[in-house]
Amino acid sequence: MQTARRLNYLTVQDILWVNLQVTEEVLSFRYADLEEASYYQYGYGESVDLLGQAARLLGGFRKRSPFPQGNDATAFVAFAGFLSINGRRLTLEPGEVAAWMGRMTDPKTEDVEAVSEQVQDGPLIEKTGEHGEPDVQATLEDLIEKYGGAVMQLRDGSSSAA
Repeated sequence: MQTARRLNYLTVQDILWVNLQVTEEVLSFRYADLEEASYYQYGYGESVDLLGQAARLLGGFRKRSPFPQGNDATAFVAFAGFLSINGRRLTLEPGEVAAWMGRMTDPKTEDVEAVSEQVQDGPLIEKTGEHGEPDVQATLEDLIEKYGGAVMQLRDGSSSAA
């Protein structure tokens, strides 16, 4: 189990912003499902199992599907962002994302470990804000740019909210 001393988290507002970026429109959403989906990134107790919590976020968000469109794309960017603001990065190439997501119906810690690596060079968190905390928006923007085609593919094939 990969543990950290303290984790950084995405807010509900961060996830709303991600969905706006990937769908390019303001969508209605089911607030209770959005809140619960975002809370999957937290763990019980000390909440320091980064890879396990990332797996829960990915799987839980997809299950809750709070938006009428773009849920898989939003879940992927939130998952990658959560890892990134905590010093991990994905080794997935953009062309591998859709197939990998197709296999992640119930992601496990091992699935996340297989496609992530520890950042070895530079600071633990590559984008930092004024006080050394992660710059969440810049991190998410970088991920959306890096995985743009994959995100659009996930958006167009994403599951829908009921």
